[in-house]
Order: sequence, then structure tokens, then C-alpha cells
Amino acid sequence: MSEFKFSCPNCSQHIQCEELWSGRQINCPACQKPLVVPSLGPPAPEVTLPPIPPAPPPQVTRRASGKRVKYLRYEDVPWYRQSTLNHIFAITGLLCLPPLVWWVVTMCLTGDIYQKNRDKEGNLKIWGTFSKVFSVVLVAGQIFVIWLVMAGAVVDVARAPVASRGQSFICESHLKQIGLAFKIWAIDHDDQFPFNVSTTAGGTKENCVRGNDGFDQNAVLHFKVASRELSDPKILACPADASKRPATDFASLEALNVSYQLRSGTNISDATPDEILAICPIHNHTLRCSGLVARGTSR
Repeated sequence: MSEFKFSCPNCSQHIQCEELWSGRQINCPACQKPLVVPSLGPPAPEVTLPPIPPAPPPQVTRRASGKRVKYLRYEDVPWYRQSTLNHIFAITGLLCLPPLVWWVVTMCLTGDIYQKNRDKEGNLKIWGTFSKVFSVVLVAGQIFVIWLVMAGAVVDVARAPVASRGQSFICESHLKQIGLAFKIWAIDHDDQFPFNVSTTAGGTKENCVRGNDGFDQNAVLHFKVASRELSDPKILACPADASKRPATDFASLEALNVSYQLRSGTNISDATPDEILAICPIHNHTLRCSGLVARGTSR
């Protein structure tokens, strides 16, 4: 029988054993501790590894061009382009640049003045008084300019929402007055608005020019007919509409004095209170035939 050698796992004693004892439990002749003789199995088959595919060639990356990227959504714009602080810092830097240049020039010139005013060791006895005063004034001026610019920016940012809300409330009040004026006019004309009453009866029915969206292009004529009920032509211009200016009187009322879009048709009357009578294209406020105004979202 063939013999083979192995080591004891407890005391590392080399043991020579016959193949007959393969896989059986025996006691180590050195430490007398039980151990299992390793079993002799068939040799492991050779494993052939698949060939390694060649590495792909390196890809050449193109350098980014200097053109500005066109973002489709505002959320994709980087933060430094969304914020207005970069403009504030740029303006502050431009304001502080001229004093800084003058400070450098002054320091270079005053250094020659005190070149001979030295002690035995070669050090300056005093630093130029003019340089000291100018440096202090320059630093204080820069701090004041930065504080002034940032304070102005904060005030503008805080004032913008307040002014916008105030204009929205005024616009909403204008629409309510227009709705009340049309209802008062309809009381004297069989509960019909001016664009549903014939011109012979004091209305503007024959002057209606409705578009595909239902809004009338001759809204100025309809408002002029109800001038007595409207009483003030200024309520026809939204305070946030920069393209329109309030009219002084109804005789000079034109399209450039009217901001609100008016709907006309037989279905727009006091009998259909849920129909839209007029809207504000700036704040998207909606005036119903019932006189109620639904507040919209500013564009």
C-alpha cells in the first residue's frame, strides 16, 4: 500500500500514514489528540479559463465649446446664474477698484518720501501719516459701499413682493367695479349687458367683433357706453400693466387705455352668473357675470 504524509492540526507534528487510514479518525502519536486523516480524492480537473477580450480603444472626449448652454428648464440653471448676488458683487468690485488703484499708487509714491527717514538699522522711523489716513478711509469707504449696495438690494427684494401684492389688490378692486357697473347698466336695459343691446336702444350689439377665444376686440366701445356707471376711466387700466396708461376721461378713451379683456355674446348676461365677463392678462384675475372676482396667479 502507498503511504502519504500530513501534519497534525493541533501540534503540527508530521505524520506518515498508509492510504488505508484515509478519512478515518486516529490519535496523534505526539499530542494524543484525536484527528481525522485527510482523505485522498481524485485530482482536480484542469479548468480552462475563457480568453480575455481585448480592451476597447480609448475614447477621445471633445472639449466643451465656449458657447453658453441653453437650458430648457429654470431648475437646470446653475445657482450662480439664478442668484442676483453675483451682480451685486460685480458692481461692488467695480466700485471698489478705482480706490484700490489709487491706494497702490499712493503707497508707491509715499515710499520715496520716507526713503531717507531711517534709523541706524535701516528701518523707517514712522510710517507715512498720509498713507495711514488714506488706508483707513479707503477701508471704511469700501465697507460703507458694500453695506450700501447690499442694503439697497435687500430693500428692493423685500419691496418687490409688497408692491406686486398691492397692485394685485387694486386690479381685483377694478374688476369688481367693472362688474358692478355692468350689473347696474343691465338693470335699466332688461338685464342685458351693453354688447347684447342694439345701438338703437343705447347698446353696442352691432359693434361686437369677437375672436376665436370669445374676447371682443371692441371692448373700448362697450366700456364707453357704460361710462356713467363706471364713472372713472382709470379703473380700466391695471396698475401693473406698463403698456397701458389710464385715460383722463371717457371721451379720449382708446385701446391703449384699457388693460382688461372683455367677453361678449348672448351667453354672457346677468342670467348666466358663472360665465366669464372679463379677465386681467397681467394677474389672471377673472370677473364673472355675477360680479365675483376669482383671484389668479401673476405671470
